[in-house]
Amino acid sequence: MQVNVKLQTYQQKPLIIAPDFCPYAITEIDVEQEKEIKIISPQICNLCKKCNFVSETISEGITIEESSKIAKYFTEFNTKIASSISGQQLYLSKENRIPLVILISSILLDQCLQYTCNNNNERIEELKNYIILHETPICFIIGCPVYLSRKLTKTSIMVVGEVIWK
Repeated sequence: MQVNVKLQTYQQKPLIIAPDFCPYAITEIDVEQEKEIKIISPQICNLCKKCNFVSETISEGITIEESSKIAKYFTEFNTKIASSISGQQLYLSKENRIPLVILISSILLDQCLQYTCNNNNERIEELKNYIILHETPICFIIGCPVYLSRKLTKTSIMVVGEVIWK
């Protein structure tokens, strides 16, 4: 299992600052900061592969708080979407079909991210790029993952249920 670690170089040398749990790190005394620092060569990190180094600019993805706020937007704040979800779920249950996934349009994604991120345009763009790039669930509603569908144009939300093929 890899752990996300912020990538930090050590001075002007081809060394990186190692996390505390690194078994191969060498302890060196930093004269400028007057403290001990664990450092390691990047070549050893390529062999160990315990760490997944990320820069500051890479998005961490959707946080748990953001995911729950998005789910709250769909189920409580936007009553039109909430009634659409419950209506589609009711239809599927009458047909003896189990809901599998919920698809949302890009317009609805923009609206819910505005609500979730409090109009923080930088964070909205980070989340949007992360969702599109990783094709990851945005949140979970009625036990179903919610995904962005760029092909959904005639409706803003769609609850997809299982089908019996004949």
